[in-house]
Amino acid sequence: MSTNFYFRRDLGFGWHTVVQMVDLATRLFDGEFHSLPSCRPNLLKKLRLMALRAPRHDSAVSVFVVRHPGEIALLGYVPEFFSKPQRRVLWIIESHQTTWLPHKRTLDQFDTVVFTQRYDTPFYENLLGKRALWLGSGSDVLALGSAGSDRPIDVQRVGRQPAEWDDDERTRVACESRALRFCGRPPFIQEPEQQQRTLLENHYGRAKYCVAHSNLVSPAVNTHPTKEYITARWTDALAAGSTVAGVPPWSDIDLIDWPGALLPFDRIDLEHNVEALAEAVAAWDPTQPLRNHLHALQRLDWRWRLAQLAEHLDLDPAPLRLELAQLTDRIAALEASLQAPAGPRARKPDAALAIPAAQMA
Repeated sequence: MSTNFYFRRDLGFGWHTVVQMVDLATRLFDGEFHSLPSCRPNLLKKLRLMALRAPRHDSAVSVFVVRHPGEIALLGYVPEFFSKPQRRVLWIIESHQTTWLPHKRTLDQFDTVVFTQRYDTPFYENLLGKRALWLGSGSDVLALGSAGSDRPIDVQRVGRQPAEWDDDERTRVACESRALRFCGRPPFIQEPEQQQRTLLENHYGRAKYCVAHSNLVSPAVNTHPTKEYITARWTDALAAGSTVAGVPPWSDIDLIDWPGALLPFDRIDLEHNVEALAEAVAAWDPTQPLRNHLHALQRLDWRWRLAQLAEHLDLDPAPLRLELAQLTDRIAALEASLQAPAGPRARKPDAALAIPAAQMA
């Protein structure tokens, strides 16, 4: 059975982690990658998606990954969407943008619709029934994560910040006044895999704390005005062992709620926040990166999400099965290391977030 993955690769900084996830999925499903067009959707293409139904067939699966519901109309430019016998999966990364969803007749073109924020489960299940599938945010923890305690960066800034945190020179001065080593915004690298590897290895993986704030206190034109959500800054930082400091997105926090994962701020106030960071760095536990990495392996690795998708589609790709075994071996090794007298055993994930036994096989 063939599996095809579709996504745009020309999206720039901020989407490299999703490009890397789609590349990983393509490899682990032994599939083929196809780039979605970058043209602007028009009314004709939107109407075509509503009117035409492609033939269904179990011999092929196509997974169409879009940034947000507004990009679904891009599929009107994909000839295979209408002509190729296949099962079709729609994976919406910014699925919290529910008001942007197209007419239900368009969504009926898909056998499965994947959404990302679990608080929207009632909405998607009421709309789509069993065709709705929740797959939470993730990271390539196994390949790119780290647990090392050598962390020469005390405070790392990545991505969007509220105004008080946006000037790296101002932040550097505030940190240095408290003997904190600060690293500002990392440089942008055009190639997604290199960008992702550089971020996790040279920045998150060398930092004790990474600063990230909820979109509700750090708004932008491309963020939701009322719904909170975690992004790759949280999942990638934790994958690489760093603790995330800032005002957290509390309504989307259940994937990353283990002890030490977050240093929550109660306000946006640079001097007050840096003082809290100074106190945290002074009391920093060098085993916390290992704990963060372990929990990220258990909860955040993309391979668990892909295993859920494979199970939903009744697929069993050999490359995915092999790397799931490597993932469970890595988890077991880290759990064993935490049984030593140097520290207590890490807490298991909550039952609602535990890895299904079928995925551990």
